[in-house]
Amino acid sequence: MNTRPILFITGLSGAGISTSLKALEDCGYEVFDNCPITHIEAIINEDGYKDRAVAFGLDTRARAFGADTIVTLSETLNATTVFLNATNDSLQARFSETRRKHPLAKDRTILDGIIHERELLKPLMTHAHKTIDTTDLSVHDLKRVLETDYALSEDGKRLSVT
Repeated sequence: MNTRPILFITGLSGAGISTSLKALEDCGYEVFDNCPITHIEAIINEDGYKDRAVAFGLDTRARAFGADTIVTLSETLNATTVFLNATNDSLQARFSETRRKHPLAKDRTILDGIIHERELLKPLMTHAHKTIDTTDLSVHDLKRVLETDYALSEDGKRLSVT
């Protein structure tokens, strides 16, 4: 059984996966974003990573994405799954503000893409060890939540000034 931290950061597009990964990288995790699901076991068993805390950003953009596959892999690897959620209105506003396309809204409205993604992610939301609603969180608030819960040492929780 693995005792080192392995985190799966997942959730709705626009809910803060990238921000979360940056915060975890600052806490000392080796971070992988949009990694093909089929490569995760090989990465964590690679010599350079066998003893490192790792975090994987997994969303519907990932090659070979499947919510049930991630749930099974999480159980097999004894990984902690963190699910990031937000209201539909909040997610719509975020995509409108950034003028980025929702990954599942290429041929539909943003709201339709969000609703479709919620359906795809239901098994992950149910399985998650922790769910964070980012609707009313600033980037800094989200970072603080993650640092409090997942920092590898007390050093990862301290403010760094350069």
